[in-house]
Amino acid sequence: DYLLDWMERKERPSKEIIEYIKGEDHRLWAIARSADLFMRDYYAIPIASEQFVASVKYKYAGTLDGLMFVIITKVKCSTDDNRHVFMHASTKDPLKMRCFHCGLEETYQFALIDWKTSNSIDKAEYAMQVSAYWQALVEMTKLKPSTALIIRLDKNQAKYEVRKLVNYKTAFKAFLFIAAVYDWLNDGEKKLEPIMQKDIISLI
Repeated sequence: DYLLDWMERKERPSKEIIEYIKGEDHRLWAIARSADLFMRDYYAIPIASEQFVASVKYKYAGTLDGLMFVIITKVKCSTDDNRHVFMHASTKDPLKMRCFHCGLEETYQFALIDWKTSNSIDKAEYAMQVSAYWQALVEMTKLKPSTALIIRLDKNQAKYEVRKLVNYKTAFKAFLFIAAVYDWLNDGEKKLEPIMQKDIISLI
């Protein structure tokens, strides 16, 4: 709801993200605050949320969590808190940004986003899942994300971890192999059958 409101208004909602939460479960509050912290740290601009994607070619479908523009930088700011404050650096390129404090220039990247609340995100199956979303998105829209991010949102405090998909092509190839195995295991066909064995008669 927060992201949909943001996209509809074309600006970050004035309401805090936790004001969108229904219920008293403290984990929901922590998860929402973790997501908000990520989006602020990466200067996120949401493009789509809960987007259905499907591959006609490979016969699968799913719902990817989101698409965003994000700023990814490995260089800390020279300020005391090491936090960049990015502003537009070019009137011709709205995706080009410059830090107000240190002058570092970065360009927004088009990112496929996958939210996780599991205890670990260092799992190969997550890479395969994200690569499948990527392939379906490209097939449906011709849009090609420049990166894919898996973000673990902490369930106890405002904290997150981020992992970037390293190799989309090899991850998707592995996904297709796994899918083929799954289809074979669940196709309803017999995999083994007994054969008649000869009786052995002892002559002693």
